[in-house]
Amino acid sequence: MNFFPKPPTDNLYKFLAITGTWLVAIVTAFFMYLGYLTFELKKLNYEQSRMMFSESVVREIDRRLKSISEDKLDENILDWTPRSEGSDEVQFITQIKQSHLQRVKDYDSKPKPDYGYQFDLVKETGFINIVYGIIFLAVSCFYFGFRGWYSKIQKPMDLGLKLDLKIKEVSIEKMEAELALTKKSIRTHSIRRLTRR
Repeated sequence: MNFFPKPPTDNLYKFLAITGTWLVAIVTAFFMYLGYLTFELKKLNYEQSRMMFSESVVREIDRRLKSISEDKLDENILDWTPRSEGSDEVQFITQIKQSHLQRVKDYDSKPKPDYGYQFDLVKETGFINIVYGIIFLAVSCFYFGFRGWYSKIQKPMDLGLKLDLKIKEVSIEKMEAELALTKKSIRTHSIRRLTRR
């Protein structure tokens, strides 16, 4: 079973044009994949920044809880909490702490893919230079293939079709003229026969 189409071997220009088109599609897919990796890295970076923020909030809450337990209520005040100087504040910030600890735990439990490795691999191997070469080859094949096909194959075919059409039109006109002449001749011949009788 053949999954890929057979390359056209009847025409070099067609082969170049189709090869160029496939190469353009492959390069486009490669850059789409790099875009996907960039999106995933941004998403991972966002999750990491949220986790770091949560860790920072947990440290601030721990300092405030320590200040409250040492009865130093004026130290390490959290601007984003209601000030009640008592158990309500402790209960509130303890709940906030638990939610942030859960966020950190969730982040730590998720597997984190190493997309940086793929970017480093592309950078270190010089693969991007190969991609630029493929882009140049793709555009060249695409351009010269379609240009050669159009100028050396399609244009002569179009001219041949126009010439064939012109020949057929002239043939039809000639046949119509002969037919008209034949009809006239038949009428004249018929009239002569009738008048002789």
